[in-house]
Amino acid sequence: MKISSTLALISESTTLAITARAAKLRSEGRDVISLSAGEPDFQTPEIPSQGGIRAIKTGKTKYTAAAGLPLLRAAVARSLARDFGMKYSREEICITAGTKPAIHLSLLSLLEKGDRVIVMAPYWVSYPDLVRLAGGVPLLLQGHEEDDFLPDEAEIAKLFEEGASGIILNSPCNPTGTVWPRERIASLVQLCEKHDAWILSDEIYGQILYDDAEHVSPAQLPGGRERTVVLNGFSKSFSMTGWRIGYLAAPENLTQSVIRAQSQMIGNPCTPSQHAALAALSEDSQASRLEMVEAFAERRAYMLDAIPKLPGFTLRAPEGAFYLFPGVQGALQKLGIDDVEFAKRLLDEALLAVVPGSAFGLPGHLRVSFASSIDDLQHAVERIESFLSAAGVSV
Repeated sequence: MKISSTLALISESTTLAITARAAKLRSEGRDVISLSAGEPDFQTPEIPSQGGIRAIKTGKTKYTAAAGLPLLRAAVARSLARDFGMKYSREEICITAGTKPAIHLSLLSLLEKGDRVIVMAPYWVSYPDLVRLAGGVPLLLQGHEEDDFLPDEAEIAKLFEEGASGIILNSPCNPTGTVWPRERIASLVQLCEKHDAWILSDEIYGQILYDDAEHVSPAQLPGGRERTVVLNGFSKSFSMTGWRIGYLAAPENLTQSVIRAQSQMIGNPCTPSQHAALAALSEDSQASRLEMVEAFAERRAYMLDAIPKLPGFTLRAPEGAFYLFPGVQGALQKLGIDDVEFAKRLLDEALLAVVPGSAFGLPGHLRVSFASSIDDLQHAVERIESFLSAAGVSV
């Protein structure tokens, strides 16, 4: 069959491909440590798990409204007010089958064919392809490592002046863990007001923060709410990756457009998953979320000490999420390879799965997840040390 030109441009998610390769090696009996996946190693906490189980046992397994359970939409609105001070009505909330569909459906609602969207590198691997799938053109804007990977404001302004219709913001950022400062987000909102542009604000890591970092949504700031789509979900904060449940909050006309599209494309998000999410938002469920963040902080501290000691590695401390994005240019120069080959050899020879920075639009780096046990992290560092030593790379 002939594949459409649109889909021919779309590549497989690099992170999922590496995770699948690691899983295949494990199935063959290989002792693989995977620090490639963007998911916590914890089981889904008891309260949301029981919420989903109760739904199944009590027959709550039928269709819901395309927008999701009214009770869940209302609970999301309450949680946004409780946790972030953002006020939304139930009608401005749409529950989705994960945050990725929320991004795609939002782009379908916002873009005309050929519209240009600013995607700031390093970026989550799916953003450029999701823009392309919606008929848009991603404009890749390089961040500056010396400025915590943030892009230059003048460069953003130039792209808006040249006709970009919107921008994707991810704070805390995957893969760098950078948290955008309040003043930078305020400046971005002002730019978008000036150019009548919109912001897709992916806030999936907004409750995984370290060292008193502050999560700020553009929707919290003057002029931001009416031009921002807030995207979030339950995968990261509640370790519910496989439940596939997310949501968006936006001005009602955008939300209603997303609901119409979802009614045709998905029908509704999984009903038991919606009941699990409803339980996750309860006051009683917040303690387990905070316990996971405490564990991430401990693991982060270990890696911040261990990774910079590796020859040819440099590292900036992440303020949020659960990733490190070390620069490995020194090691690559001594090895005579690029970051893609480095990641491949670490998996094939050291049985360690990480993701090359090229997948995120910034070569010369690796993304290393610390959403794994301290024991796994210690062994991972040892495997990198052994690999580099065997290759003749030393301090």
